[in-house]
Amino acid sequence: MIFLFMLGFLSFNPLEMFSVDSDYAAQRCKSRECTCAVSLSRVSPRLINFETVSAQSAYFEEGSDSLSVSQKSAISQHLALNPTQRYFTVTGYADGCGSDSYNNSLSYRRALATKRYIKSIRSSAVVAIRAVGEISSTHDSRSRRVDIQSQDSSSAFPAYPEISADVYLIDASGSMSGSYQYWLEAISQARPSGSRVYISYDGYCRAGQDALSIAPGGGTEIWYSYWYIIDRMSPGQTLLIISDFQSRVPLTRSEGIRIREKVDRAGVRVISIVP
Repeated sequence: MIFLFMLGFLSFNPLEMFSVDSDYAAQRCKSRECTCAVSLSRVSPRLINFETVSAQSAYFEEGSDSLSVSQKSAISQHLALNPTQRYFTVTGYADGCGSDSYNNSLSYRRALATKRYIKSIRSSAVVAIRAVGEISSTHDSRSRRVDIQSQDSSSAFPAYPEISADVYLIDASGSMSGSYQYWLEAISQARPSGSRVYISYDGYCRAGQDALSIAPGGGTEIWYSYWYIIDRMSPGQTLLIISDFQSRVPLTRSEGIRIREKVDRAGVRVISIVP
């Protein structure tokens, strides 16, 4: 089974790189707010049979996101023992030291460091990252780790992950064309009753349109859509964003801070999947 591909979004460093200026973004989009609420029915899975995953963990020093020589060796050995496996999910964790935002950031950086090392050994690997943050209220060394799950490449795609949220926002830009349908299918398998699905799109889309009928294209406006969706959520709800965040317009540092503050005021939880 492939696990949820997810990261702690509020700590995602590319917040420093993309634009959320509302007037400018609105001019680039054919649909209002660069966003459409869409319909999404359950889709029959494309994969029925798939290989089980193998697993390996890498451990970190307290406060560190650097892989030690011994941990790199353990990962290398794991890859050598599983030469046909191509799909990987790396999940970062932290212990109980620090705030939620600090632990989310640290667990993301640990997962990212592991992804980069896997790619340095096996360039053809498809690696998704997930940041969980704190999993222990103490300084438990076993919590300072990254778990690596892998699946045999005999399947065309990984098995659908179980991804549950109150609100979904999917990037329908051209850079997502290779995985857009796959993630819609994944959402359709696990979305709770009453959850809402939106797409971020600079082309034309209409409210209630079938998400699978939309062909991805154009530029990435995910930051503008993200800003818009937060206003339509209730405190305590979870927003799941699926995007590669490859925006073509820089986001200023002050805009990144405004996004974080907006999420805090709304009292919502935001996580994301980077394919």
